[in-house]
Order: sequence, then C-alpha cells, then structure tokens
Amino acid sequence: MEFFRFMTFTLRLALTEQTVSIFVIFIWKRREISELLLDMSRILTWMEKRYSLRLRRIRNVSALLAFIWIGFWLGVHVIGYITFQIQEDLSTLFGFTRQARFLSLVGAQVPAYVDDIVGGATLLINTHTELVAATFVYSIIALMITGFTHVLQDLQKVAILPSEKEQVIAVQKACRLYLRFRTLTAKFNKCFALLFAIFFSRDVWSFLVVYAVALRIDKLQGPEESQHMFEYRKKKDFDHGRHDIIVGSIGLGNAALKHLLCLYCHITVRDIVMVLEELEDKIESQDVQAEVTEMLSKIQSCSGAISAGGVHITTESAMAVLGMLASYAVIIYQTRDAALGDQEYAKKTDLPQLAEMIRGLMQNTSTSDIKF
Repeated sequence: MEFFRFMTFTLRLALTEQTVSIFVIFIWKRREISELLLDMSRILTWMEKRYSLRLRRIRNVSALLAFIWIGFWLGVHVIGYITFQIQEDLSTLFGFTRQARFLSLVGAQVPAYVDDIVGGATLLINTHTELVAATFVYSIIALMITGFTHVLQDLQKVAILPSEKEQVIAVQKACRLYLRFRTLTAKFNKCFALLFAIFFSRDVWSFLVVYAVALRIDKLQGPEESQHMFEYRKKKDFDHGRHDIIVGSIGLGNAALKHLLCLYCHITVRDIVMVLEELEDKIESQDVQAEVTEMLSKIQSCSGAISAGGVHITTESAMAVLGMLASYAVIIYQTRDAALGDQEYAKKTDLPQLAEMIRGLMQNTSTSDIKF
C-alpha cells in the first residue's frame, strides 16, 4: 500500500478503535470517575462559600464553551462529509448499488444511500464520542485550574495583610485548598491516564495524516485506465483527502486545547511555588516562614501535571513532542520527494507505452516487407 494512503487508512482504523476504547475506559473506571466527581462537588461546595459569584460564572461560561466546541466541530464534520463524500450520491440516491464498507467481508451489495447512512453514522459516532469525552475531561481540568488559581491569588495577597496572624491563617487556608486539589489531580490521573495516552496517539496521527494528505501525490494514469476513469478517480481521491483533513483537524483542535489546559494547570502550580519562594524572602515573621516552608515541602515537580499513561504533560514534555513531530514531518517530506522522483522516472520509462511503440513499429515493418 502506498505510504500516504496507508497513513489515512490507519487514522480511520484508529478512530474506530478509539471510540471502543473510550467506552471501555468509562465503563471500567466508572466507580473511580463517580468518586472523582463527588470529591469535585464537595470541594466546589466548600469553595462556593468564598467564591460563589466567580465559580458560578466560570461554570456557566465553561458549559457554554463546551456546547459551542462540540457543536462547531460536529457541524464542520457533517458539512465536510456531505460535501466531499456523498455529494455525488445525492444526485442518484436510488439509482445504483455498491458494496458497503461494513458488509464488504461477505460481499453484500446494498443501495448507495444505505452505505452513506451507515458510513456517515459511524463517522459521526466516532467524532461525537471523541468530542464529548474530551470536553468532559477538559471541563474537570478547567475546574482544577480554577482551584489552583484561587490558591495562587490567596498567596499573592498574603504580603499585604496587616497582621502576622492573618498572614499565617491565609497561608494555612491556601495550603489546605492546594492539598485538596493536589489529591483531586492525583485521582484524575488515576482515572484518565490511559484515556490521555489514547488521546495522545490520536494527536500524533492527526498531525501526520493532515501533513501527509497535504503532501500526497496523485497516482499516474494506469495503462488500462481511460482518461474519464482517471479524472474520476483523481477527483474522488481529492475529496476523500479533504475529508481526512477535516477529521484530522478535529484531532488537532482537541490536541491544542488539551495541551493548553494541561500546561496552564502545571504552570499555575509553578507560579504558586514562585510566590511562596518570594514570600520566604520578603516576610520576616518566623511563623509565616514556617508555614510557607511547610507548604513548599508538599509541592513536587509534577504537582498539577496531567498524566498521559505515566508521562506528565509539562512544558518539557510538550517541547519533546514538538521535536518528534518536526522529525516526522521531515521524514514525510523526504518520502514525498522520493515518490516524486519515482513518478518522474516512471514517466520517462513508461514500459507499457514503450512496448506499444515497439509493437507498432514491428507491425509497420511487417506490412512494408509484405508490400515489398
């Protein structure tokens, strides 16, 4: 199989496997997820006493953004599927039959509209499952970011508090809130580490497929292929490629949002460490310094970082992934150059055309000999 077609075929297969994996993970981890949501609810109820208006606004905005995010990508996917996959079938909806993708193992022939409905529904289920699962976990990460942000804001106000007692109490409250969200992050990683590993593989394949489809080279016209069939195949390949770009763009959009949220969560905890270190230098009270030092001892390098199969998503890991994708991009581009070179060589040494020319010359020579 040609390399660029293999990439798109692998992405389509990976999407189906991803959908099954998401359902399996949510069923397998249902108890841990329920406990996580209960803990989140308790913490938010406790926080609501202090940040009621801000939390209500954040939840309303998060729900609206989640609805817009899912609706936008589903709309793009449906429009892309109709435009690039079944536009031609709509003009002859009941006019012909073909082998369905899911029934191809038994060779069943079904009307084209049945094939389009089954294929479209499957793609829509894959996309919807991915978007809903991703938006669900992103909403939890956004709430954890809110908690760590409140810790950071409370610590930033410590230095301007008038009395030492108030400063000690403020640091203690911030420490308790931080510990609650640190525990929540650990439970989140326990529930969704495998899911994030699957999302990560989808991110990599999305980038590679979009890049590969953008650089894909059309096959040359075959010796037994008419010009009409060649143009038809070229158009179908082009439409399928554009639809694959849409599906890959959904993955890239989720990847960008996911990494932004995960990095922001971890960076917020790093900012907490910086504020605590500044408090250690600025505040002269030994009691406050003791509380600050104790809180610093409870923050680890990976605190606040989301885990993807045991690998924490931090700035360092994100840069490593970008370097890996850049390497893959160079390899794909070199593969394209090699394929272009092969095509140019094939054009110059078109063996079927050369054989036809030799056959014609031999026939002309035989005819001339007979006349002579």
